[in-house]
Amino acid sequence: MTRIDKRFSNGDGFYGWRDLRYLLFEYEYKKAEETGIEKLGWTPFTKVEKDKVTIEHILPQTPTKWYWKNQFRQYTDSEIKILSGTLGNMLPLSQSVNSALQNDSFADKKSSKSIGRRGYEDGSHSEIEVSRQADWDSQRILKRGIKLLKFIETRWDIKFKDEAQMLDLLHISFVNDDRANVPEIPETEFEEITTPPTDTTRVLSERHLLRMDFWANFVQYCRNNGRGEDIASRKPSYDDWYDVSVSSPNYHIFFQLVRKKILRLGIYVYRPEYFSNLESKKVEIESAFGCPLEWYTSREKSVAKRILYSEERDIHNVELYQQHFDWLINHFDKLKNALDAV
Repeated sequence: MTRIDKRFSNGDGFYGWRDLRYLLFEYEYKKAEETGIEKLGWTPFTKVEKDKVTIEHILPQTPTKWYWKNQFRQYTDSEIKILSGTLGNMLPLSQSVNSALQNDSFADKKSSKSIGRRGYEDGSHSEIEVSRQADWDSQRILKRGIKLLKFIETRWDIKFKDEAQMLDLLHISFVNDDRANVPEIPETEFEEITTPPTDTTRVLSERHLLRMDFWANFVQYCRNNGRGEDIASRKPSYDDWYDVSVSSPNYHIFFQLVRKKILRLGIYVYRPEYFSNLESKKVEIESAFGCPLEWYTSREKSVAKRILYSEERDIHNVELYQQHFDWLINHFDKLKNALDAV
């Protein structure tokens, strides 16, 4: 458990586990025994040349295509990185794949019609099993991860304490959290979301357009003032939040527009033990930040926790945009420095 924790802290997740190939080979071998057909033997798993078995992240490590952005739109960039690195998202490919194709949509990865690769449906037993899924989402990643851990139990005669321990090992218990319903990202608008397209009023409400205008101007302001790399590293969206990754693998900082009157920033903490660690340093964090924070607004059963700081402001008054942006940047710096200090 501790070693896997470190691998997720390093950003690799299960991909950095040296015994991953052996586990996936054993799982493939079991499928071959059941069918009487060997599709992928031991030798390709140990080859060093380019035709060796490659381990693919089904959800890519850096998803840029519309399919993945839309499919995982309810998750932050940090959570998507964790989902990409968890066990259920790892798949041995029986054919080397051009790295440019690893970002293809799930439908394209499954299909043999994709240019330059053989689809999952014509690959190993593991690939075929995955290809039977209609889509690839967080619940399917979780389900496959649990399935592989249960295979480990059977194959090596060990026993996890319970499914909660399995979830801890997989590092994606947050997929069972209650999430607000996030509208789909229109594919036609995905390529360049900087300002609202002129025809979006037919499909988007006024509040979505106001949010987009706020975040588009905020991102541009940050870039003009040398904060494009750390704060404004992602595109604006129609959401009421804007996530910012920081150096910690345990949490990220976010900005939020609450209705039209509250400007907020906060810490989104992924797991209860990480929250408890920060909570134990509550006095030091608030002292360094310079203001008290709201620590206990999250639902009791929620795995992830939020720590908030809010202020009433006339958010969508364009004449006050610069004041709002300076407030966000200033408080982001103070909060990040407070967290780094402890």
